[in-house]
Amino acid sequence: MEPESIPAFVGIEGEDTGTRDAETALHWLRIYSELVALESERRGRLAAGAPDPIAGRERWDRLEARRLYWETRHNQLRGLQLDLRTRQLLFGGKSIPVSRREAQLLAFLLANPGRSFTTAVLLQEAWGEPRLSAEQIRIYVSHLRRKLLEVGALAAIVHRRRLGYSLEFN
Repeated sequence: MEPESIPAFVGIEGEDTGTRDAETALHWLRIYSELVALESERRGRLAAGAPDPIAGRERWDRLEARRLYWETRHNQLRGLQLDLRTRQLLFGGKSIPVSRREAQLLAFLLANPGRSFTTAVLLQEAWGEPRLSAEQIRIYVSHLRRKLLEVGALAAIVHRRRLGYSLEFN
């Protein structure tokens, strides 16, 4: 998504959408992910009856559009792409099919690179199915690890005790 296609786009000072550096793109992705999370919390308070001093929908749309832009840009610079329509994992000219559950899980991790999530959070946020088991996460993570290696991606799904799973770029 290009900034010009975002209504009333106003970037943050220092934001360079033309960067060719993946770490810079990751930096902006993290900033906008945090802003979207804060806005989501604020909207939750509003839904609970708190007054809204600022019209929130336009701000939400703008923040989410910026987060999506930087997610896409970071993944492009890293060379790793996930086509949700065809459910294909793409890297370096190679392509491999992924299942619906694998695509959902990888899409969530790609949207949050470097952040760790417990199995409970992944079940809810990636799949919207909190009643599924942690074992199912482990199975799909195993499948995705193999597929990331198969296409030669410079990324891995890492597990940290008590913190959970994260997608790390090498």
